[in-house]
Amino acid sequence: MTPRPEPRESIRHPWRTRRQGGFTLVELIVVITLTAILAGSGSIFIGRLVEGYMSTQRRTEMSDTADMALRRMGRDIKSALPMSLRITTASGITYIEFLTTKTGGRYKYDAACFATTGCSSLTTLGNVNDGTWIFTPNNDRVSIWSQDYGTALNCAGGDVSAWCAGTVGVTNFAPTISSFSSSGSEQTMVFASTNFSAVGEQQNHAFRVIEGPVTYVCNPAAGTLRRYWGYSLPQATQWTVTPPTGSSSALLANHITNCQIAYDGNASAQQGLQGRGLMSIVLTLSMQTETISLAHQIHVNNSP
Repeated sequence: MTPRPEPRESIRHPWRTRRQGGFTLVELIVVITLTAILAGSGSIFIGRLVEGYMSTQRRTEMSDTADMALRRMGRDIKSALPMSLRITTASGITYIEFLTTKTGGRYKYDAACFATTGCSSLTTLGNVNDGTWIFTPNNDRVSIWSQDYGTALNCAGGDVSAWCAGTVGVTNFAPTISSFSSSGSEQTMVFASTNFSAVGEQQNHAFRVIEGPVTYVCNPAAGTLRRYWGYSLPQATQWTVTPPTGSSSALLANHITNCQIAYDGNASAQQGLQGRGLMSIVLTLSMQTETISLAHQIHVNNSP
């Protein structure tokens, strides 16, 4: 019997390797196509989420900006000297101007203050400077009567508005305080000899220390809300367009597209409200496709 030949061993050559598996060109094209379809479908949903997040961020930013601006305006206006608030709109720009006060109180009656001779000092009833505010010599003013019952502030004879303080040739109704000294529970304010006008004698012996005028300028065309301060009295008429000499300014808000102010500053109207007015302010801000409007109401104390 012839023996069966053994299988012949395959000869392996080092330069020959086993065939490796992989994608064909058709398979690769199919995978790329499916991946693109899935990515495109997912980007629609992801894009909406991202856009929603960005919109929320813009609305939040504008709301914070408007809220901060309105609160700052409200804090300033609440400290305004009674009947000093005046509002003007020119060329689409709104100007809100008023006299800010540092403190107030009551004074000892002195008949000379309402006579032709005038007086050069007032003594307070109680301590009105407890250290919470800083007195600025030759800058701060004292006012004991701020009403203006005329149709306009013209600083003419008979006008007793504090806006007329320091006008040459006209009685000074808000003189600059040169010194503020304490003696026991009383304090004395010293200023140039002043005739405060007999009309002031009828009041309840109340005074206020004026820090200076402030103006808020809302300019929708420029998209800004700015605060101006540091300029001096007198300002017989409200300024517009050109800021007063020496004034400083700061940007309070941007992206402003509209300002709506509702306030009746008429003296007789304020008397009908028993000396308390209400100012309504609506600020509208826009950023890209987002627009928000924020409203704020401010109680204005117009009691002398």
